[in-house]
Amino acid sequence: MAASSGGADPRMIIALAFSELAENSGKIGELKAVQVFFCYNNQDPNNIRNIPETGGGAILDIGGYGILSGRFTFETEPKRIVSLIDRNLDRLRELDDIFSGRVYTLASNSYTIGKATAHADLVIGGVLIPGASAPKLVTKKMVSEMKPGSVIVDVAIDQGGCIATSRPTSHSNPTYIVHDVVHYCVTNMPGAVGRTSTYALCNVTLPWAIQIAERGIDRAARELRPVARAINTHASEVTNKAVADTFGLPYSSRFSDQSDRK
Repeated sequence: MAASSGGADPRMIIALAFSELAENSGKIGELKAVQVFFCYNNQDPNNIRNIPETGGGAILDIGGYGILSGRFTFETEPKRIVSLIDRNLDRLRELDDIFSGRVYTLASNSYTIGKATAHADLVIGGVLIPGASAPKLVTKKMVSEMKPGSVIVDVAIDQGGCIATSRPTSHSNPTYIVHDVVHYCVTNMPGAVGRTSTYALCNVTLPWAIQIAERGIDRAARELRPVARAINTHASEVTNKAVADTFGLPYSSRFSDQSDRK
Protein backbone atom coordinates (compact mmCIF):
# COMPACT_ATOMS: atom_id res chain seq x y z
CA MET A 1 0.00 0.00 0.00
CA ALA A 2 1.26 3.46 -0.84
CA ALA A 3 -0.13 6.77 0.32
CA SER A 4 0.67 10.45 0.13
CA SER A 5 0.13 12.91 2.94
CA GLY A 6 0.66 16.61 3.43
CA GLY A 7 0.55 16.27 7.20
CA ALA A 8 -2.98 14.94 7.57
CA ASP A 9 -4.13 12.55 10.27
CA PRO A 10 -3.28 9.04 8.94
CA ARG A 11 -6.83 7.96 9.80
CA MET A 12 -8.08 10.31 7.05
CA ILE A 13 -5.86 8.89 4.29
CA ILE A 14 -7.97 7.36 1.52
CA ALA A 15 -5.65 4.39 0.95
CA LEU A 16 -5.98 3.31 4.57
CA ALA A 17 -9.75 3.62 4.52
CA PHE A 18 -9.91 1.67 1.24
CA SER A 19 -7.79 -1.18 2.64
CA GLU A 20 -10.08 -1.49 5.66
CA LEU A 21 -13.19 -1.56 3.47
CA ALA A 22 -11.63 -4.16 1.14
CA GLU A 23 -10.71 -6.40 4.06
CA ASN A 24 -14.07 -6.06 5.80
CA SER A 25 -15.98 -6.81 2.59
CA GLY A 26 -13.98 -9.96 1.94
CA LYS A 27 -12.43 -8.66 -1.29
CA ILE A 28 -8.98 -9.31 0.10
CA GLY A 29 -7.68 -11.66 2.78
CA GLU A 30 -6.43 -10.69 6.22
CA LEU A 31 -3.76 -7.99 6.15
CA LYS A 32 -0.40 -9.25 7.39
CA ALA A 33 1.89 -6.36 6.48
CA VAL A 34 1.68 -2.75 5.41
CA GLN A 35 4.36 -0.97 3.42
CA VAL A 36 3.99 2.78 3.62
CA PHE A 37 5.62 5.60 1.64
CA PHE A 38 4.77 9.21 2.40
CA CYS A 39 5.79 12.36 0.59
CA TYR A 40 4.76 15.99 0.67
CA ASN A 41 5.47 19.21 -1.22
CA ASN A 42 8.15 21.10 0.70
CA GLN A 43 9.86 23.85 -1.29
CA ASP A 44 10.16 26.37 1.54
CA PRO A 45 13.83 26.67 2.65
CA ASN A 46 12.62 28.19 5.95
CA ASN A 47 10.50 25.17 6.82
CA ILE A 48 11.83 23.71 10.08
CA ARG A 49 12.06 20.30 8.42
CA ASN A 50 14.78 21.70 6.15
CA ILE A 51 16.91 23.22 8.90
CA PRO A 52 19.11 20.58 10.62
CA GLU A 53 20.38 23.14 13.14
CA THR A 54 16.91 23.45 14.64
CA GLY A 55 16.30 19.72 14.81
CA GLY A 56 14.58 19.46 11.45
CA GLY A 57 14.71 16.49 9.15
CA ALA A 58 11.83 15.21 7.10
CA ILE A 59 12.92 11.59 7.28
CA LEU A 60 12.06 11.07 10.93
CA ASP A 61 8.95 13.22 10.64
CA ILE A 62 7.57 11.30 7.69
CA GLY A 63 8.66 8.01 9.21
CA GLY A 64 6.38 8.78 12.15
CA TYR A 65 3.39 8.83 9.80
CA GLY A 66 4.43 5.44 8.48
CA ILE A 67 4.36 4.00 12.00
CA LEU A 68 0.97 5.56 12.71
CA SER A 69 -0.45 4.04 9.52
CA GLY A 70 0.49 0.59 10.74
CA ARG A 71 -1.07 1.27 14.12
CA PHE A 72 -4.38 2.41 12.63
CA THR A 73 -4.49 -0.42 10.08
CA PHE A 74 -3.82 -3.23 12.55
CA GLU A 75 -5.15 -1.45 15.66
CA THR A 76 -2.02 -2.54 17.53
CA GLU A 77 1.56 -1.47 18.15
CA PRO A 78 4.33 -2.42 15.66
CA LYS A 79 6.42 -5.37 16.78
CA ARG A 80 9.64 -4.18 15.17
CA ILE A 81 10.98 -1.02 13.56
CA VAL A 82 14.42 -1.26 11.94
CA SER A 83 16.54 1.79 11.07
CA LEU A 84 19.72 1.92 9.01
CA ILE A 85 21.95 5.00 9.34
CA ASP A 86 24.68 5.89 6.87
CA ARG A 87 26.29 9.03 5.44
CA ASN A 88 26.46 7.53 1.94
CA LEU A 89 23.11 8.39 0.37
CA ASP A 90 23.70 6.08 -2.59
CA ARG A 91 24.22 3.22 -0.14
CA LEU A 92 20.99 4.14 1.66
CA ARG A 93 19.09 4.05 -1.64
CA GLU A 94 20.62 0.66 -2.42
CA LEU A 95 19.61 -0.70 1.00
CA ASP A 96 16.11 0.71 0.60
CA ASP A 97 15.81 -1.21 -2.70
CA ILE A 98 17.20 -4.40 -1.15
CA PHE A 99 14.81 -4.35 1.81
CA SER A 100 11.85 -3.02 -0.21
CA GLY A 101 11.01 -0.37 2.36
CA ARG A 102 11.01 -2.78 5.33
CA VAL A 103 13.63 -0.65 7.10
CA TYR A 104 14.01 3.07 7.76
CA THR A 105 17.06 4.58 6.09
CA LEU A 106 18.40 7.65 7.89
CA ALA A 107 21.12 10.08 6.89
CA SER A 108 23.91 10.01 9.47
CA ASN A 109 24.21 13.02 11.76
CA SER A 110 24.24 13.51 15.53
CA TYR A 111 20.52 14.30 15.63
CA THR A 112 19.28 11.21 13.78
CA ILE A 113 21.73 8.94 15.62
CA GLY A 114 20.65 10.27 19.01
CA LYS A 115 16.98 10.00 18.11
CA ALA A 116 17.33 6.44 16.83
CA THR A 117 19.45 5.12 19.70
CA ALA A 118 17.05 6.49 22.30
CA HIS A 119 14.28 4.19 21.01
CA ALA A 120 16.39 1.20 19.93
CA ASP A 121 16.42 -2.24 21.54
CA LEU A 122 19.61 -3.12 19.66
CA VAL A 123 22.30 -0.82 18.24
CA ILE A 124 24.94 -2.31 15.92
CA GLY A 125 27.99 -0.17 15.18
CA GLY A 126 29.55 -1.10 11.85
CA VAL A 127 31.64 1.95 11.00
CA LEU A 128 34.83 1.35 9.01
CA ILE A 129 37.38 3.86 7.74
CA PRO A 130 40.17 1.69 6.27
CA GLY A 131 43.38 2.10 8.25
CA ALA A 132 41.97 4.71 10.63
CA SER A 133 40.36 4.66 14.06
CA ALA A 134 36.60 4.52 13.96
CA PRO A 135 34.90 7.82 14.86
CA LYS A 136 32.86 7.85 18.08
CA LEU A 137 29.42 8.41 16.58
CA VAL A 138 27.40 7.35 19.64
CA THR A 139 28.29 9.55 22.60
CA LYS A 140 28.20 8.69 26.31
CA LYS A 141 25.13 10.89 26.67
CA MET A 142 23.34 8.97 23.91
CA VAL A 143 24.14 5.68 25.66
CA SER A 144 22.83 7.04 28.97
CA GLU A 145 19.54 7.91 27.26
CA MET A 146 19.03 4.42 25.80
CA LYS A 147 16.39 2.10 27.24
CA PRO A 148 17.47 -0.06 30.21
CA GLY A 149 18.21 -3.58 29.02
CA SER A 150 18.95 -2.53 25.45
CA VAL A 151 22.03 -3.91 23.72
CA ILE A 152 25.01 -2.45 21.88
CA VAL A 153 27.11 -4.57 19.51
CA ASP A 154 30.18 -2.62 18.41
CA VAL A 155 31.52 -4.45 15.37
CA ALA A 156 33.99 -1.59 14.86
CA ILE A 157 35.82 -2.43 18.09
CA ASP A 158 38.84 -3.73 16.15
CA GLN A 159 39.29 -0.15 14.91
CA GLY A 160 38.73 1.32 18.38
CA GLY A 161 34.94 1.20 18.35
CA CYS A 162 32.34 3.74 17.23
CA ILE A 163 30.54 3.83 20.60
CA ALA A 164 32.01 6.11 23.27
CA THR A 165 31.42 3.54 26.03
CA SER A 166 32.93 0.59 24.12
CA ARG A 167 36.03 -1.27 25.31
CA PRO A 168 37.51 -4.50 23.95
CA THR A 169 36.19 -7.76 25.37
CA SER A 170 36.89 -11.43 24.66
CA HIS A 171 34.91 -14.48 23.62
CA SER A 172 35.33 -15.90 27.13
CA ASN A 173 34.03 -12.71 28.78
CA PRO A 174 32.10 -10.94 26.04
CA THR A 175 29.76 -8.45 27.72
CA TYR A 176 29.61 -5.69 30.30
CA ILE A 177 27.00 -3.13 31.32
CA VAL A 178 27.15 0.68 31.24
CA HIS A 179 24.09 2.84 32.01
CA ASP A 180 21.98 -0.35 32.15
CA VAL A 181 22.92 -1.04 28.51
CA VAL A 182 24.56 -4.37 27.67
CA HIS A 183 27.73 -3.96 25.57
CA TYR A 184 29.12 -6.70 23.32
CA CYS A 185 32.52 -5.56 22.03
CA VAL A 186 34.46 -8.73 21.27
CA THR A 187 37.57 -8.16 19.18
CA ASN A 188 37.92 -10.46 16.17
CA MET A 189 34.26 -11.47 16.26
CA PRO A 190 34.70 -13.92 13.34
CA GLY A 191 37.01 -15.90 15.66
CA ALA A 192 33.88 -17.41 17.17
CA VAL A 193 33.71 -19.55 14.01
CA GLY A 194 37.44 -19.78 13.34
CA ARG A 195 37.43 -22.49 10.69
CA THR A 196 34.69 -20.90 8.59
CA SER A 197 36.10 -17.38 8.90
CA THR A 198 39.57 -18.62 7.92
CA TYR A 199 38.17 -20.16 4.73
CA ALA A 200 36.34 -16.91 3.96
CA LEU A 201 39.46 -14.80 4.54
CA CYS A 202 41.71 -17.05 2.48
CA ASN A 203 39.25 -17.14 -0.42
CA VAL A 204 39.50 -13.36 -0.65
CA THR A 205 43.21 -12.82 0.06
CA LEU A 206 44.86 -15.81 -1.64
CA PRO A 207 44.60 -14.46 -5.21
CA TRP A 208 46.34 -11.25 -4.12
CA ALA A 209 48.99 -13.15 -2.21
CA ILE A 210 49.76 -15.11 -5.39
CA GLN A 211 50.10 -11.88 -7.39
CA ILE A 212 52.52 -10.43 -4.81
CA ALA A 213 54.54 -13.66 -4.75
CA GLU A 214 54.84 -13.70 -8.55
CA ARG A 215 55.66 -10.00 -9.07
CA GLY A 216 57.25 -8.90 -5.83
CA ILE A 217 55.78 -6.19 -3.65
CA ASP A 218 57.13 -3.16 -5.55
CA ARG A 219 56.06 -4.35 -9.00
CA ALA A 220 52.68 -5.52 -7.65
CA ALA A 221 52.11 -2.07 -6.13
CA ARG A 222 53.02 -0.39 -9.44
CA GLU A 223 50.78 -2.60 -11.54
CA LEU A 224 47.88 -3.37 -9.19
CA ARG A 225 46.11 -0.42 -7.56
CA PRO A 226 44.37 -2.54 -4.85
CA VAL A 227 47.79 -3.81 -3.70
CA ALA A 228 49.20 -0.28 -3.51
CA ARG A 229 46.23 0.86 -1.46
CA ALA A 230 46.52 -2.11 0.91
CA ILE A 231 50.18 -1.61 1.91
CA ASN A 232 50.41 -0.07 5.39
CA THR A 233 54.15 -0.25 5.99
CA HIS A 234 57.18 -0.89 3.79
CA ALA A 235 60.93 -0.62 4.45
CA SER A 236 60.36 0.88 7.92
CA GLU A 237 57.99 3.52 6.51
CA VAL A 238 54.25 3.98 7.09
CA THR A 239 52.76 4.15 3.60
CA ASN A 240 49.09 4.39 4.58
CA LYS A 241 48.14 7.96 5.54
CA ALA A 242 45.21 6.94 7.73
CA VAL A 243 47.47 4.61 9.75
CA ALA A 244 50.14 7.31 10.05
CA ASP A 245 47.59 9.88 11.24
CA THR A 246 46.05 7.45 13.72
CA PHE A 247 49.36 6.68 15.42
CA GLY A 248 51.00 10.07 14.90
CA LEU A 249 53.81 8.68 12.74
CA PRO A 250 55.52 10.15 9.67
CA TYR A 251 53.77 9.33 6.41
CA SER A 252 55.62 8.11 3.33
CA SER A 253 54.01 8.69 -0.07
CA ARG A 254 56.04 5.87 -1.62
CA PHE A 255 52.96 4.23 -3.13
CA SER A 256 50.65 7.26 -3.33
CA ASP A 257 50.92 7.62 -7.13
CA GLN A 258 49.90 4.00 -7.60
CA SER A 259 47.07 4.04 -5.03
CA ASP A 260 45.63 7.34 -6.30
CA ARG A 261 45.42 6.42 -9.95
CA LYS A 262 42.08 5.48 -11.40
